[in-house]
Amino acid sequence: MGWLLILAALAGQHHLVVNVSDARAMFSLTGEAGALRDVLAKITPADIAGLPLGEMRRTRLQQVAAALWFETQTEARVICFRSVARYVFDLMAVSAHPSGAVDYH
Repeated sequence: MGWLLILAALAGQHHLVVNVSDARAMFSLTGEAGALRDVLAKITPADIAGLPLGEMRRTRLQQVAAALWFETQTEARVICFRSVARYVFDLMAVSAHPSGAVDYH
């Protein structure tokens, strides 16, 4: 229904409306509070330790643009372009591997 309202509001005007919601991928990460922040801190220059719950931070994960936030102390969300989703997944998987623990947080 929302699209119909937008199209009605733009009636008679030159316009282009495109749904790009599929352009992004979202990951949900869960784990112990300190370990979860460690996983993300290893792959981003953002101040993960100082990021308050619920505050979104636009940053990069290694070489790609992303946004992240913490829903709770034990759950985080990461959003990136869908075209690089596999790269981001692999980054987080390697960063989360037990042999890579740094116990920073």
